[in-house]
Amino acid sequence: PGAIPEPPRPPKRRRVKVSQRIYTFDIEVTSIFQHADGWGLFRPEYDAEYYKSHASAAVPYIWMMGIEQDDGSVRTIFGRRFGGHLLRLFLELGDPDTKKIVWIHNLPYEFQNCLLDILPMPLEKLVSRKARKPVRFYVPDWNIEFRCSYALTGLSLKTAAATYGPHKKQSGDKFNYNILRTPLTHLTRREFKYCEADVVTLVEIIQWYRKEYQKLQWIPLTATGEIRKELRRRVSFDYIRQVRKLAPKDAGRFLLLMRAFQGGYTHSCYLRTGKVLRSGSEDLAGLDLISQDKASAYPADMLSYRFPMSHFFKTTYEKSLTLDRDRWAIIYHVKLHGIRSKLINNYILTSKAVRAENFRNDSGRLISADMIEMVLTEVDFDIIRRCYQIDEVEPVQVLACRKGWLPKPLLEYVLDLYGQKTSLKGVAGEEELYRKSKTRINGLFGCCCTNVIKGSSEYSDEDPRRPEAGPHWWTHELTVDFINEELDKLKKSRSNCFAYPWGVWITSYCRKTTWALLEALDPVKVGLKKAAIYSDTDSVKAPDSPELRAAVQQLNEERVERLRLMCEENDIDPERLAP
Repeated sequence: PGAIPEPPRPPKRRRVKVSQRIYTFDIEVTSIFQHADGWGLFRPEYDAEYYKSHASAAVPYIWMMGIEQDDGSVRTIFGRRFGGHLLRLFLELGDPDTKKIVWIHNLPYEFQNCLLDILPMPLEKLVSRKARKPVRFYVPDWNIEFRCSYALTGLSLKTAAATYGPHKKQSGDKFNYNILRTPLTHLTRREFKYCEADVVTLVEIIQWYRKEYQKLQWIPLTATGEIRKELRRRVSFDYIRQVRKLAPKDAGRFLLLMRAFQGGYTHSCYLRTGKVLRSGSEDLAGLDLISQDKASAYPADMLSYRFPMSHFFKTTYEKSLTLDRDRWAIIYHVKLHGIRSKLINNYILTSKAVRAENFRNDSGRLISADMIEMVLTEVDFDIIRRCYQIDEVEPVQVLACRKGWLPKPLLEYVLDLYGQKTSLKGVAGEEELYRKSKTRINGLFGCCCTNVIKGSSEYSDEDPRRPEAGPHWWTHELTVDFINEELDKLKKSRSNCFAYPWGVWITSYCRKTTWALLEALDPVKVGLKKAAIYSDTDSVKAPDSPELRAAVQQLNEERVERLRLMCEENDIDPERLAP
């Protein structure tokens, strides 16, 4: 009887108007240190360790704000006082009807050394990588949002200006930072011009990003945010659903993945450490020193290998040894008893150990130990079993999951970026596209290995644990309950395009190929004069020798075969591998 009445509709949210005018802010400070005879300037006779153990402070002596004008030029406002004058500037800048965005290069520094004294609390929409490291926050009393341009570019202001802006930032070596300056110090015209250059070049950098993203509020917060935004445009919801399913089931599995993650293999042969080596010298038997570098190492690994593509489940240690390494990803939580290196080069990174007993150390790499407990991928575990003598392997927990190629949209995105970066290098008129593709392909790995679950940091009027302390940073600890809550959110995310396990295995594969060269050129096998000297993630420095060239050729042939197989099984044109 009668129509069912419609439920009341919630009121529409008022669309926030955001000013498209660019505002930038910066301060200059004098650093002082607490010496034995009192506070004073930097003294060059003391080394870095001295300054680590002595209190320091920053004395701000000038602030600058750059304001973009209608014609694209920049008007600069200078101030020497950091109380009333600066507060009045932000109060006048604030507009309840139009939100403004102020960009600061290295926002955490200005936040701690200047803004905290004048900001009205509370702060909202705070994004912070860790305590005292805000990337963005919003001041509702002023209707102003502050953003960190360093987090966006990942570059120093000087490098970012050369990359994105039409003018280069004035070189810092012309500006003597060791002179004591205070708000009362007279500054020369040249010093004012130097200070002005910081905010002007930052406006020019943000102008480039505004052109790229159309609106200031659409600019990502971080460099990896750019890549995520672009990839989201290219993928379907089926891709997002697939990534959701790869989120670890629980906190225990997530913590194992965190412990298994390592960076690239960077180390020197300890028989060569501290020595200056030159091509043709007697201690190299007259051989030339060369460097063998992997082209776009991490992106190449993303294309060449299979990755975890399902949930990890428990298995036995004996069963895991029979599994095909190309088809199965395995996490080993093991205790290795009576372990000794067979080679001069050492693979195990002692800082990744859960626990170690009576160990000998080669600048952070394990030579021997009575026992070391670690969490390893099958890639690292196989290398360790091959290159170390081990009396007993005691498994604590072993997990496995099926591997597969990365989703095709991601593979094609890697190939598109590599193609642009390779084919556009040095081409007149294509500098902007080349720069963008190079930045993004370098950041792809960073997106994969970004740990999306961290102890989140907050800043509030008072620490809830100590109300008497006043305004304070505090951090949520990585408890099991907190991790499980965050994993539940991740499993419902509509925007996450990368699975954390992929990043764990990317670095494992990169270490595998680098180590293959180091293993082939170990002094135990080829003698000291032909041995590899140093490696850094994607490169190995060694004397040019037949052994080196044979090892490199073998690695290249294996890589070509893996890439051919990837193209065949994903219906991708192999011509795209060599643009």
